[in-house]
Amino acid sequence: MEAGTMDKLSQINKEMLDMEYIYDIIYGRYDRIDQIQPLLEEAGIDFTPHIIMAVVFDDFWNYCVNKHNRERQTIKRKMLLACQDALEPDYRGIVATLTGTDKLAVALDTGDRFGSEAEEYAMGCAVRIRDYLMDQLGYPCSVGVSHYCASSHYLWHAYEEAFKALQQGFFKGNRQIMLYDIPTKGKQKSLMISEFQAAKRELILALGSEDQKRCARSVDLLMSALMNEGADMNDVRSTFIVTMSNIAEYALQLGISANPLSEKLIEVVSGITRATTVFEVTDISLGFLLGIIGKRMSAKPSGIEGVITNAKAYTRQYLSTQLTLEDVAEVFGYNPSYFSRCFHKYSGMPFREYLTSVRVEKAKEYLESSDLSINEITDKTGFVNRNYFSNVFKQKTGYSPMMWRNEARKGLL
Repeated sequence: MEAGTMDKLSQINKEMLDMEYIYDIIYGRYDRIDQIQPLLEEAGIDFTPHIIMAVVFDDFWNYCVNKHNRERQTIKRKMLLACQDALEPDYRGIVATLTGTDKLAVALDTGDRFGSEAEEYAMGCAVRIRDYLMDQLGYPCSVGVSHYCASSHYLWHAYEEAFKALQQGFFKGNRQIMLYDIPTKGKQKSLMISEFQAAKRELILALGSEDQKRCARSVDLLMSALMNEGADMNDVRSTFIVTMSNIAEYALQLGISANPLSEKLIEVVSGITRATTVFEVTDISLGFLLGIIGKRMSAKPSGIEGVITNAKAYTRQYLSTQLTLEDVAEVFGYNPSYFSRCFHKYSGMPFREYLTSVRVEKAKEYLESSDLSINEITDKTGFVNRNYFSNVFKQKTGYSPMMWRNEARKGLL
C-alpha cells in the first residue's frame, strides 16, 4: 500500500479513536476510557485529559439556514482540522465533532499543572483556538472551558461544565472565552415574579403610549428581570416568545389587523429561536414592538379617549387577574374617580360592568371552542369561584355554562 494511502488511513483511524474517546468521556464510560488509553499510547499519543472545552461557531445555524447537511458537515470538518492545527505543537489535546450539534469538544492535557494554574493554561489554549479558527476560516467562535478535573472518572462532569460555560455566551455576546461560572442563587421567587410582572406591565403600557424609548427601556427591564432570576438561554428564549405572543394578542385588542400581525409574529418567534445572544433577542423583540406602534398611529384616538381605549385593551388582556378600577386607573396614572367618569363616558358603561361583560364573552368562547372544565374556565376568566361565575353567566345569557356549551354544540345558539 502506498505511503499516501497509509497516511490517510492513519488519519481516519486517529479521528475515529479521538471521537470514541470524547464520547466515552461525555457519557462517563470509565471502562472504555481505560481500554482506549493504551491504544492512544500505542499510537504515540501521550495523553491524560484534565479539562474539557466546547467550541462553537457562534452564528452556525443562521449561516447554514439555507445549506444542506453535506455543506454543514463540511464546515464542521474544516473547524475540526483547524482546531487540531491550533493545538500543535504546544498543546496536547484530542478534538471531535459532536454529532447533531454545531459544537466541537476538546479534551486537554494540562501536564503537571493543576487547579487554577491548569485552568489559566486552558484559557490560553482556548484563546489560541478561537483566534486561529477566526483567522483561518473567518467564523466567529466562542469557547467554553471546564474547571480542572483530576480524575478521568469525572470528565463527564467537566464536559457538562464546558457546555454550560458556552451557554453563558448567550448573555455576554459572541467571540467569548468563558470559564464555567458556578451560578449563584437568584432572588426569592416571589420577588422575581413581582419584578418580572412589573416589567411586563411596563411593556404593555409602553406599547399603548407609543413611546419608542419607553419600549426600549421596558424590553431591557424584562431581560434584566430574567437575568436576575438566573434564567438560562432556553428560559430567555421561551419567555420572550410567550411575551411577544401576549403582546400580539394585546395589539389585536388595540385594533391592529390580524393577518400582517400574525406573519410578523411568526418571523419574531423564528428569530428569537435562532438568536445566539440576548442582544439579538432584545433587538428582534423591540423591532416587533416598534412595528406595532407604526401600524397603530393612524387610528389612535387622542387624549383621555385614547387612554380609555388602551385601558379597555389592557382589561381584556388581563381579565383572568383580579382587576379593579383602582388597579387600572393606577396603571394608567389617573385618579380613580376621574378615570371612572371618563371610562363610563367613552365606553358607555361603568368599568365593573365592562369587565364582567368581557369575562362572560371570553367564557362563551371557551365553552364553545374548548373542552376546558367549568372550574378551569372560571380561573381563566377571572371569576372568584365557580358558583359566582355560574350565577353571573346565567344572569347575562339566560343559560347555565353547561347548558350554553350543549346548545352551542348542537348549533342552537
